[in-house]
Amino acid sequence: MLLLKEEFEKKMKEVLGASFSYDLLQLMFVLPYLKIELLVKKKIAHRQTASAWLKKFTDADIIKKID
Repeated sequence: MLLLKEEFEKKMKEVLGASFSYDLLQLMFVLPYLKIELLVKKKIAHRQTASAWLKKFTDADIIKKID
């Protein structure tokens, strides 16, 4: 699990650059899903930032969007 977490951290840093959030990485390994509202509620990001991050992660195949 640690290697997977390190791999995700590396990918997230490539996608987000300086706006990387360790709290977001932690949350990804605690919950089976991410939602904009959850990131806002946990005070990890504002709504617009959370939306942009999740879109970038989807584009980079870090997460998959499920409707």
